[in-house]
Order: sequence, then C-alpha cells, then structure tokens
Amino acid sequence: MARGAHWLLSDPDAKAYGLALSNALRHLPVTMAQKYIDFTALGIAVIAYEGPRVAMDMQLRAQRGAAARRPQGPAQVFQFAPRPPQQPQEPANGAAPPEPPTVDMPMTYEPQLDEA
Repeated sequence: MARGAHWLLSDPDAKAYGLALSNALRHLPVTMAQKYIDFTALGIAVIAYEGPRVAMDMQLRAQRGAAARRPQGPAQVFQFAPRPPQQPQEPANGAAPPEPPTVDMPMTYEPQLDEA
C-alpha cells in the first residue's frame, strides 16, 4: 500500500520515538511503576505523531473516493397521488339508494354490577 509524504518522520519525531521506545524497553524486567510510565509515554508519542497522519490518510482516501464516484441525482421515491373525491352513484334503474342499517343498541358502555 503506497503512503503519502505525510508518513515520513522528521528527525525530532524519530528521536522522540526512539527515546520513548528505549525507555519502554529498558523496563521490561524492572519494577512495574516506572515501566508503565514509560509505556504510557510511548503510547502518547504514537498517538501524537501517528494520529494526524492517519487522519490525513483518511481525508486523502475520501477525496480520491469522491472523485471516482459519479454524482447522483436525488433519490427516486414513489409519490402517492390522492384519489379525487367520487360522486355518489345513482342506481341504474332510477330508484333511491338503500338506507344504511340502523342499530337499536345503545352506543355507550355501562358496566352491570351484581348486587349480592
């Protein structure tokens, strides 16, 4: 994978890497406290120097991807068209339309409590 010029280390970056790495590696057989301090310094150095490079690499990849893609128009979405209101149809024989059925039951609910 080819990398850009932003991946090249400058002399101060290389010295900081080397110092952090040597400090971390010299503590492998020694006490835990100093070892963790140096490994933390190495981690911070890696993040400080490599983070911007990774971000720049991602930006360059996105720019190359955007240039390679064709521009697309708006999304094709099906539009529902409302139906026009229909006029009531007269029966063919000229008679009046039938009446809707009626309900003789009350339309409210009242619970029946048993009195015992």
